[in-house]
Amino acid sequence: MEHNFNKTELPSNPSPPDLAAVRDDYKIIISRALEAVLDRYEDNDNYPWVDTKLDILTGRDFPDDDIIRGKHTVYGWIQGRALESIAEHAKWLKNNTISCRPLIERCTKVVKKLSDRLIRTRKLNGGHCYFFMDEAGKACSFDKDKRVYVNLTPDSPYNYSDIFCSKGLYAAACYLNDQSAQMQAKNYCIEVIDALLSGCFRSDQHRFEGDLCLPVNDNDKISHGPVSIAIGIANVLFEDNKDIDTARIAVSLIEHTLSNYVNLGQWNYLQEYDFVEFIDADYQPFNNCGSIFSDPGHALEFAGLSLKFTEMARKVESVNKSFYKRLNYYREIMPEILFRNFENGFNPEAEGICKLWDLTNSRPANPDMPWWSLPETMRTAIYSVLTSSKDNFQNQALEIYSLCHNAFINHYLKPELNFFCLQTRGTDKKPKEVIPATPDADPCYHTGLCILDCIRCVDKLAGQRQLASSACE
Repeated sequence: MEHNFNKTELPSNPSPPDLAAVRDDYKIIISRALEAVLDRYEDNDNYPWVDTKLDILTGRDFPDDDIIRGKHTVYGWIQGRALESIAEHAKWLKNNTISCRPLIERCTKVVKKLSDRLIRTRKLNGGHCYFFMDEAGKACSFDKDKRVYVNLTPDSPYNYSDIFCSKGLYAAACYLNDQSAQMQAKNYCIEVIDALLSGCFRSDQHRFEGDLCLPVNDNDKISHGPVSIAIGIANVLFEDNKDIDTARIAVSLIEHTLSNYVNLGQWNYLQEYDFVEFIDADYQPFNNCGSIFSDPGHALEFAGLSLKFTEMARKVESVNKSFYKRLNYYREIMPEILFRNFENGFNPEAEGICKLWDLTNSRPANPDMPWWSLPETMRTAIYSVLTSSKDNFQNQALEIYSLCHNAFINHYLKPELNFFCLQTRGTDKKPKEVIPATPDADPCYHTGLCILDCIRCVDKLAGQRQLASSACE
């Protein structure tokens, strides 16, 4: 599929009428990136995993003999994300076009194969997936340049890879209409959420420092991360079930994050709606040598996932007034979280969102700007436009949407590399060799899934305006 895409043709400041215009460009972005992921999968007959082992800075694949970045090391995060994103893209294509049957069929084949592979991987690892795995799917870590295997059992704590893989498997089973796989994946999802809320969770993430990869050790502090990301699990479950029990799961996750990590007036030394990255054992903001840190991108992602649930849940029947009262509360408070944390994190000169903000001293603690927070914020902003009843909220959210859209399109998106994105830029506006999560490029997860939600919101906004116009005639 060939497109004549010129990023300079995108509007510099989308306003409500312009949103419909960028919708077609978004379709090009997501279809080209999806095709690239599928091409890379199909070009590797003997490789059973989605392969986005691409160095965006050079445009070349990582060498196979690179023990950390090459094909012989598989990232559980990437495979779970890829499965969810391909399934969701295929579902969207089925519902929105009749001209992409070959592309849909290609997606279906990959979803089937990758689902089977992740199911077998769980059997190898006591019911789990893991950050690092070998090509067979066995969990491992590294001691310098030596692979060290990790023995996971059914009693091992759940981890981030389990979050991504459980919702990927559920999204795939729903797309394939496989009732047996759907039930198994749903049980996996519920087990992960139960573990999160009971404290039986451990991070499997490793961070990359030059040629080293080191475990992320947060034992002295408690991150909101896993519970916030698990709202995505609840969203996938709820989109399929639309039942009050699943809705209560989402509400419990949202309430946990709001009550423990968002300043709703309980911390007078922080600004209202500041979002702390860590708390201590006493449920107070974790103090790191005089600084309290926030990851603005994580705060903005949380608000977007919560608003997505809120929009879906408004259609639930036979629920009580208190439930709807909470939904209405989310509709008004999530834009406030958007405004506060965007103001904290966005660098208007370099056009990006910093990785870490020092709430105590009102300055960047890590000024590097990863790509993923921009599409996540676009999703949050457009849901704020859609769901908020306040005109001033809608206008502010639309301005934020415009700024993030421009930064994403102009500085991170690489049309010449099938719309993969630069992972990180510095305040000098230049690309940096910094890995936010994995060396593997994004398999249409942060980018594609967020843009799909943006398209859905734009369509709903267009429908609302048509109804309003008809009512005035």
